[in-house]
Amino acid sequence: MAKQNKGRKFFAASATAALVASAIVPVASAAQLNDFNKISGYAKEAVQSLVDAGVIQGDANGNFNPLKTISRAEAATIFTNALELEAEGDVNFKDVKADAWYYDAIAATVENGIFEGVSATEFAPNKQLTRSEAAKILVDAFELEGEGDLSEFADASTVKPWAKSYLEIAVANGVIKGSEANGKTNLNPNAPITRQDFAVVFSRTIENVDATPKVDKIEVVDAKTLNVTLSDGTKETVTLEKALEPNKETEVTFKIKDVEYKAKVTYVVTTATAVKSVSATNLKQVVVEFDGKVDPSTASEKDNYTLSGAKNPVVDSVIVAEDGKSVTLNVVDHLENQSEYKLALNNIKAGDKVLNVKDLKFKPLDNTVPTVAKVEALGNKTIRVQFSEPVKPAQTSQFQIDGKTVVGSIQTNLNTVIIKLSSTLTDGEHTLTAEGTQDYNNFKTVKADTKFNVVEDKTAPTVTSVVSASFEKVVLKFSEPVEQVFASNVYWMQGGAKKTASTVKQLTDDTFEFTFNSDNKLVYTTDLYVTNVKDYSGNVIDKDTKVQVTPVIDQTRPEVISSTFVKDKDNKEILIKFTKTLDSETAGKAANYVIKDKDGKVQPISSTVNVKDKEVTIKLLNSLKDNTDYTLAINGVSDNTTLKNVMLPYTTTLSVKDVTPPTVEKVTRLNSTQLYVQFSEAMSTSGDGSVVDSSKYTIKNLETNKTLTPASFNVTSDSKGVIITFNEGLSQVVGKNEVTIQLVKDLADNYLKDLKATKTDIVAAKTAVTTVTAVDKKKIEVEFDTAIQSLNAGDFKFGDYKVDYSELSANGKKATFTLQTELNEDVKVNNAPVQLTINNAQSVDILGEKIADITVGKNVADEIKATVKGEPVAVGTTGTQIKFTFNEAVIATPEAKSDFIVKDAQDKTVEVSSVSSTGNEVTVTLATPVAVATISTAKDVRYIKDIAGNTIVNIEPKTVELPIVADTTAPTLTAVGVTTPTATGGVLEFTSNEAGAYSYLVLAAADTAPTVDEVIAQGTAVAKGTGAATAAANTVTLTGLTTATNYKAYVVVVDAAGNKSLVSNATFTTL
Repeated sequence: MAKQNKGRKFFAASATAALVASAIVPVASAAQLNDFNKISGYAKEAVQSLVDAGVIQGDANGNFNPLKTISRAEAATIFTNALELEAEGDVNFKDVKADAWYYDAIAATVENGIFEGVSATEFAPNKQLTRSEAAKILVDAFELEGEGDLSEFADASTVKPWAKSYLEIAVANGVIKGSEANGKTNLNPNAPITRQDFAVVFSRTIENVDATPKVDKIEVVDAKTLNVTLSDGTKETVTLEKALEPNKETEVTFKIKDVEYKAKVTYVVTTATAVKSVSATNLKQVVVEFDGKVDPSTASEKDNYTLSGAKNPVVDSVIVAEDGKSVTLNVVDHLENQSEYKLALNNIKAGDKVLNVKDLKFKPLDNTVPTVAKVEALGNKTIRVQFSEPVKPAQTSQFQIDGKTVVGSIQTNLNTVIIKLSSTLTDGEHTLTAEGTQDYNNFKTVKADTKFNVVEDKTAPTVTSVVSASFEKVVLKFSEPVEQVFASNVYWMQGGAKKTASTVKQLTDDTFEFTFNSDNKLVYTTDLYVTNVKDYSGNVIDKDTKVQVTPVIDQTRPEVISSTFVKDKDNKEILIKFTKTLDSETAGKAANYVIKDKDGKVQPISSTVNVKDKEVTIKLLNSLKDNTDYTLAINGVSDNTTLKNVMLPYTTTLSVKDVTPPTVEKVTRLNSTQLYVQFSEAMSTSGDGSVVDSSKYTIKNLETNKTLTPASFNVTSDSKGVIITFNEGLSQVVGKNEVTIQLVKDLADNYLKDLKATKTDIVAAKTAVTTVTAVDKKKIEVEFDTAIQSLNAGDFKFGDYKVDYSELSANGKKATFTLQTELNEDVKVNNAPVQLTINNAQSVDILGEKIADITVGKNVADEIKATVKGEPVAVGTTGTQIKFTFNEAVIATPEAKSDFIVKDAQDKTVEVSSVSSTGNEVTVTLATPVAVATISTAKDVRYIKDIAGNTIVNIEPKTVELPIVADTTAPTLTAVGVTTPTATGGVLEFTSNEAGAYSYLVLAAADTAPTVDEVIAQGTAVAKGTGAATAAANTVTLTGLTTATNYKAYVVVVDAAGNKSLVSNATFTTL
């Protein structure tokens, strides 16, 4: 048999996919056919697959009739069902009526070239299909190719000529195999094909000829990812367009190698992977629904949730649902109906995942009246009323019992109202009438009656569960609503010490949160004792009640949620929101916050940092520039948990918007007919705030007291100025033309400061240089008071330094000059500052006037950071000092020790004890000696600056070898004596040439003098003592001596290397 060539039409894959899908998505079961047991064994599997796929089906009586022949109409129907064919046109066979059950199938198969009529006008729908005809339509439909040998079949001679090639291809592809009879294999080419045999050859065509593999296995990885294994071993990861709903069987469609598959899968979720929804159906609570269970300890922590929106809501408490799949956030005040809010949640653990989600948007919608959901008697003197939503504090006048107004006290907690009656209710049924209680949208309850039963309560409350536990907080749930709960009721024991809760907070009427602070925090799994808790009938919890708690350690670092400018603070205050409550000490350190401009210059901030819960407010000492980007870097901030988790370094961009109102800088008379109005920033030239709108101006000639009318307006190129031209009427006397401007705007829509400004004219002055600054060794920036339109670099002389090229800023008010040679870092030559001079200027401002000369030099300000000259070196032989030499003089403040990072040879941090500076040298002193040190500066140096106040350039890690020579020289003591004797003592004085530890003894004058070691050992003496000695004069007060007695004081000093001084003594007599 020749090699086969397996081709197929475009719809072959569809047939395969439909049949493959049947293995995963059963449509019907062949076992449901009444005569399934009559199907021959070789055909059962084929029939099974086609029936299950909905391709063939039984008759009206539920029978398949496997041995009956199949008609052309029935075969067309099988093709149509299998390939999901649809006809776009009509057929015009006279024997195929439009209302016939097979019309659509014949139209579809003819249109797709699978069948053709027996003539131009007839289809013969009821004609039996022969085995040869079946081979022809299968070969044509699937474009099968191949060359088979029919000679092996005993009845090959009976094959009709037209059918020979079709049967050869069908045999080559294994579609038709023949049947055995009397030891011979026959094709039976002209015999009608039975229903079961057609099912077999059709299935063989799909399964054996078409190479499309089936789906063998599907693994759901997550909501949008499937791992699919095909029957040929192919493994493919499929990404779904739409996420699967957890725990719900869903039909999915996907493609692998251009073949489309369908399957039903279930995304099984037990622990949460995402937030399913956020909603608020009342104005006091937000419900967060997860797609699975969350850890109650982290989910119940209010600090893990942050709300933003109208009224800046704050989460007061959190209730975790019993199934662990949702939480209810109770807010301190209330939300605003139908306003948009955002929720951020962090550190919510779910299995091995931690959920951190930002910007969950929702809108509260409260459009329902509160109703009484349940009334329950808590004994004979207390009633608990549960509403459908949280209500405002209720009044006793809003309730009646059995038609009588309630007398007693009332407590409201969210949707629960506890009514404590003055009188006792009898056992049995009673009626509560409620009316007028308000929710937080001010909807009132409608009058309604609710029946309830009263039964005497003699059962004491118990602790039913530990809802959550951390080192700082424990949430306990009681068996019933309880009345008397104090923080001191709950404690744990550490040895013999009782560690009581610091505060208690009621979450619901039966659930309470206990907080343990400072030394009372839980430190391990322990028993928690609960005492003196009472229910509303006065029943007291068992005195021996205890529950075991296992605190969950919080290892999640705090993160920054947002950093924004505080409104109406002129860009001088920044509010930073974190995900967790912060440690006030680390969060309050100004050094942990660094703001830089685009050039890396640090912007000074106040040393006072305001820390409140999860928020930090820092204040800048100067306003930031409008329409400018800055970087904010934060590090070293920790949370207030037991571990003090430290945040990872964080950097963000602060985009400063223009919030500064513009001002009128000056009004200049240019000539007899023109005034020039200069604003502080670019102004709007259109809309209601346009500076070219004449209605915004009132211009008077103060000499004549006449109001002048502008003839025209011309805006300067930088949009910061307007030239107003008049036909006549301007006073030629300086200060006699008054211009009042109102309600004009800058480009950011900020109105003129105070909405209105009045200025009189001044004489036109030449544009002048306002500042000149060296920002780099080869760059000098020059700023002008009026924008420049034409810059002549040759006008500007910077001492003997030559200008290489220049650049004018977009607003024309700053020119940058690049020098051919480098400046000294202190911008001085021979200790004299570099100066700018301008003579016979040719540069022209936006008014067409030449700029002013500078004949007396203007000092160039220094903004160049100091850099290190050469390598750092060791100082001395103690192994504790490293010296840096800079290219200019620098000053180090005492806080500069925090600017350096030092590591030893084992990469362990070495403490810096001090930093000092002299001229251009800085010496770093280490707390402990090391043989090798790697030293660098922190990322942002703050406390080492040059004379001009510029911080030094960051120092990259440098390794220094530090020689250590052993100290063998003993301290020397001088000026030893006892002064100011009293009846019982005096003052021992001595001077040591080095620091160390002193020891002294006082003995009777006649006693034998002690040795050095005896003084140090502090043996028997009249008086004795030890202390720290300085490398200077030292004094020690002596006490406990006898009146009028002769004594000798002996003193020894031991230095840090263990060298001991000689014994020095002094004789004295008490009074």
